[in-house]
Amino acid sequence: MGLKLKMESSFLPIFDFIRKCKNCGEQFAGLDFCPKCKGREFHSKGELIEAMRKLALEVNSIFIATDPDIEGEKIAYDVYCSLYPMNMRARSEHFQLYDLIFKRFIASQMRETKLLYQRFKVLINGNQTFIENPVGIISEGFNLVLPIKIANRVEEGEYPLKFARLLYLPAARPFTQGEIIALMKERGIGRPSTYAKTVATILERRYAIEKGNRLISTVLGFKVYKYLSLKFGKYASEEATRKLEAIMDQIEQGEANYKEILKELYQEIMEIRKI
Repeated sequence: MGLKLKMESSFLPIFDFIRKCKNCGEQFAGLDFCPKCKGREFHSKGELIEAMRKLALEVNSIFIATDPDIEGEKIAYDVYCSLYPMNMRARSEHFQLYDLIFKRFIASQMRETKLLYQRFKVLINGNQTFIENPVGIISEGFNLVLPIKIANRVEEGEYPLKFARLLYLPAARPFTQGEIIALMKERGIGRPSTYAKTVATILERRYAIEKGNRLISTVLGFKVYKYLSLKFGKYASEEATRKLEAIMDQIEQGEANYKEILKELYQEIMEIRKI
């Protein structure tokens, strides 16, 4: 299936078979001629879909591969829905899922929704916390397809407590992989190409294990950390990493002499060997 998306600065989905011009190779949908060279000879994915429909009558499963994004997910499900009725196994749940995928795709092509939030402080028996809720919509956007739940405004005053639950939480909550990567970005450690690799190495070397989507230090990881902190704290710190990456950026931009930097690094390595 194909998607023709952009139309006068707004996105309009038009579902049709993808066609490929035999003359220039341009791919398009929803037209009887090539928009690039105006040619009228083209290959059509409709033939492929018809062949897959016939195949669907003979098998129980067909695997469809597309790009790993929302558009690919939508196209795959369009193909799926065109095949499923052929063996009469479609159920209401399938069309509910289709509706969800369709709305997610359309929402991804729409402009952002601007919300008004209310932030307030809650005091209970000397304990306090802050709560932030969306209480209004400033400008409409993807919420027209995927509605956003808007909370009622809270007025200052005392309210009766209707429900409470006591939770015991650790002082330091373990991080997820995503939180570690976000922290690395925030602190200027690593590069986009090394974020995931750094976390993967920690897990691979058993410095930490993943439990409930959170990374928990192992005994080995704790020992390695303590050893490096005590013996090579100056060289294994976050500050040292940030400094080295800043120097690399300066060299790349021609603001530093790489030979002088290499001499300085060599001296540091010699100091490490003495330790």
